[in-house]
Amino acid sequence: MRPVGRPGVLVSDIGSPFNTRRLLRPAIEASGLRRPARICDLRATVASNAIAAGIGVFVLARAMGTSVAMVEHHYGTLLDGATADIAGRLDALDDAQQDRAVDDAEGV
Repeated sequence: MRPVGRPGVLVSDIGSPFNTRRLLRPAIEASGLRRPARICDLRATVASNAIAAGIGVFVLARAMGTSVAMVEHHYGTLLDGATADIAGRLDALDDAQQDRAVDDAEGV
């Protein structure tokens, strides 16, 4: 598979549209799921996991081939939790910088 035209559109090696249902059918049938995941479900899972991992909204939007506004609209509630530790991370950075400044002043 290789991306062709616009991002997110996949075609086979011979140039025909990539049929995800046919490719995934054996795995779906073996799983016993009554309602298999759709590509949009998988996309949402990747986006949710990326946010949980701390990937920035701008980077995620670029990787998904969409806008920051779309990511914020669809996953905004997840972003609240993902940014909750910003103050703690900034405090840790400030502490480390102060420690280095003290070490430099003491000649360590």
